[in-house]
Amino acid sequence: METIGNFLAFGILLLISIVFFRTKYYLTKASEYYRICIWLAFATSILSTARLEVARFSFLPEWLVVTITTVEFFLVFVLTSVMALYLTSKITEHLLVENTLRFAKGFLLVTSAIFSIVVIANIPHRFIFDIASDGSFIDGAFAFLPYIIIIPQFTLVGAYCIKYRKTLNKKVLFALVEAVLAIAFSFAIKLAYDVSVLALALSLIQLIFLLDFQRQKMGVNSITKINDGRTFFSELDRRIKSNSNFKVYLIWLENFSIIKQNYGQKLGDEALYRFAFSLDRLFATGTAFHMYGTNFTIVVDNSVTDVNYTEKLMEFLNTELILDSTSIKLEYTVSEHTWTKEESSTDAFYEKLEYAAGVAKENRQKFVTYTLEHEIARLRKKYLINRMQTISSSEGFEIWFQPIYSNLQNRFSSVEVLLRMKEKNGSFISPAEFIPIAEKTGQINNITWFVIEQTCYALAENPLLDDLRASINLPMTQLVDPSFEDKLNSIVDRYKLSHQRISFEFTERVILDDLDVAERNMRRLVKSGYSFYLDDFGVGYSNFNCVLRLPLKTVKLDMTLTSTVETLTENKNLVCILTSLFHEMGLGVVAEGAESAEQVELLRSYGVDGIQGYYFAKPMPLKSLCAFVKKHNKA
Repeated sequence: METIGNFLAFGILLLISIVFFRTKYYLTKASEYYRICIWLAFATSILSTARLEVARFSFLPEWLVVTITTVEFFLVFVLTSVMALYLTSKITEHLLVENTLRFAKGFLLVTSAIFSIVVIANIPHRFIFDIASDGSFIDGAFAFLPYIIIIPQFTLVGAYCIKYRKTLNKKVLFALVEAVLAIAFSFAIKLAYDVSVLALALSLIQLIFLLDFQRQKMGVNSITKINDGRTFFSELDRRIKSNSNFKVYLIWLENFSIIKQNYGQKLGDEALYRFAFSLDRLFATGTAFHMYGTNFTIVVDNSVTDVNYTEKLMEFLNTELILDSTSIKLEYTVSEHTWTKEESSTDAFYEKLEYAAGVAKENRQKFVTYTLEHEIARLRKKYLINRMQTISSSEGFEIWFQPIYSNLQNRFSSVEVLLRMKEKNGSFISPAEFIPIAEKTGQINNITWFVIEQTCYALAENPLLDDLRASINLPMTQLVDPSFEDKLNSIVDRYKLSHQRISFEFTERVILDDLDVAERNMRRLVKSGYSFYLDDFGVGYSNFNCVLRLPLKTVKLDMTLTSTVETLTENKNLVCILTSLFHEMGLGVVAEGAESAEQVELLRSYGVDGIQGYYFAKPMPLKSLCAFVKKHNKA
């Protein structure tokens, strides 16, 4: 029966090995002890079978049987010690502190040394066990001694369970109970039938560990075989609750899509796997996580002072990745944040990492550490997002107007519509601060419709504005929306306004990504009577492609050109050339940013059609606009 049990144990271990090594679960640090357990269990099963087979041949020397049995007996104890160390590591893995296991390792090393002495002493005296002619065990006078020595192993695991009970993974408790039941099963068989099935019990415990912990690696990324984002947040939560001293690096790999295009999906995945494999082993006290796509985090023990984590990480990232005999230089962005005891939310912690990474991307930096300045800016951004979500248009936003002087008509013929967001104390937030946030969060659509509605209302309900046209800044999301025209017409027609009185401004940067769709929709709107201004020409990506392709009415020269026409000859010449060129193309020209009489006179002499700037008027609310028009546009 013992032989059958050994063969069953061997079969179970073989299946465990296939699953464990084939799926590469061994890549995670927490599984190193489990891998040792598998090999020790294999060795125990083989030695147990060898003991029974060798004892069958009477011509073999007794010392050979005794040696095999002694080694087997010792390996069982070592295996249970490593199992105890594995459970202890599972209990404390969230702490990310290597020295939390030093006591456990030292304790198990001492007990192993004591047990070694006992086993060696048993060889001549046979006070623990002897070997029968069939190879089975014969209990000695002190057969209970090994079990007394094994008790501290379970006591050690139990002590760690109690110490870290607040952050203890329940799977550890389940695995511990199941392991005890498996050992109890082997003892019961021993007492009932005087047959040892210990090898079978130990193999069942390895199966329990695989199901409870290693298969728990559903939290493992399918490509890289390291912990995934869900596991990261789970571990992060436990570390925060246990007040561990740690910090996290967020790594964004930016050129892996190009690698996959050049080398194919299979080699691209292999490159990602190799990167993750090396990253997970970069620090002795660090654990890597594959969040999603090509984003990774690595959590390290911040109490270790003899390791420069940042320097080592950057050195690793700057090392070329060798793939298919080709060296690949990684493009990356890294953000770093150190946990403080004031932080209790995993989401907020990760949000800070992402914010710092976003800052790095915007500023084209490789590495950014989250600082107090970032915290202030992040909270401000968060406040603006919440403010835009909670306020109603009637109390939260207000449209203002900046008049544009027409040199052709010698009067203020149009206005640019600008938006202000009101604070609770009555002050205003600049659109330069909240519009970019609204664009990124998708709130810009509702805001734009509010601006269009209020502009139409202002033009329709105020007779003093009857001769004015209004230009509204239009985001790309609206310009490419196929339903935009119908909804726009319904609003403008409801206020009985001519479509010619509504114009839209956009910047070249906004439409470059989808120029074809923008052109198509713009032409339909132009046919319906609306017109378009190209804003901020002369800054950033300015080129003539948009001017040549799109159905524009007017080009607005950016203030970086017009505000320096007095002092910079180059800008003066450029303004003259652009104005003449656009006129030959049948386009109007408006100069922005005029702040002095000298600038206005120069711009007029260059032939621009309209001038906008603080010299004439700053942005103003509707009531002030009506008074301004009444004063300056007298018949």
